[in-house]
Amino acid sequence: MKTINPLKTTPIYPQFGAVIDGLDVTNISKDGQALIIENLRKHRLVVIKGPTLGPEEQVQFSSIFGELETFPYHPNQFKDHPEIFRLSTNKEKGHQNVGFYWHQDGSFNQNPTPISIFHLTEIPAYGGETLFADAQKVYRMLPKHLKDIAKHLKTNVSGTATHDLVINHPVTGEKAIYLNYGLTRSIFSKEKNITEAEIKAVFDRITQYLELPDVKYKHKWEEGDIVIADNFAVFHQATPTLNDSTRTLHRTTIKGEYTLGRN
Repeated sequence: MKTINPLKTTPIYPQFGAVIDGLDVTNISKDGQALIIENLRKHRLVVIKGPTLGPEEQVQFSSIFGELETFPYHPNQFKDHPEIFRLSTNKEKGHQNVGFYWHQDGSFNQNPTPISIFHLTEIPAYGGETLFADAQKVYRMLPKHLKDIAKHLKTNVSGTATHDLVINHPVTGEKAIYLNYGLTRSIFSKEKNITEAEIKAVFDRITQYLELPDVKYKHKWEEGDIVIADNFAVFHQATPTLNDSTRTLHRTTIKGEYTLGRN
């Protein structure tokens, strides 16, 4: 069993991400909840070092952020815990081959997922890290002429939702890039004077920035890690597992209530 260390908060980057150690999430106080929520608001990505949680414990912990989404039953999912979306290299333990591209969860919904909570219950010996990237910094780094184009662009995701490429965070008002690389069908503008070449220039620059070392963070999973991501400010992406060991991830998500578009 993992030992609970003295309470400590450490930034990952100066303005992005924080690690909280020493917080007992299985018996979390109101002050502990407030600490997590404040760090999530400030840093947008929070890693909590704690014990491995059972399904009921993860659901209970995740509910501090709001009402949880539920998912249709499948034989590789938990019948009694529809709030947990299971992903695994073992098809008996979860859905396979999901999320190997930059995205924000739930972007195929018109009111997409604001917060995702990730927790690995089986960690492979090699590979299987999760990449995260600062979507607000990506926007800030764009040159002014590309910002002026980007603010007029929209994305169509899976044919089921349309979002602004540049969103204002519903809580903080901070601008960020919102883009699903795997499910976006088109990037377009209602402004007739914006060309396909200009749209491509914006897309290419965003893609370039996502790979910068001060934008991208690679999380190497350790036993008990919980990672909480603000989807309105953070991209994430799965990476392959490099051996035959099993990787199983339990993800919970908060129900959406915001429309990310100016219409």
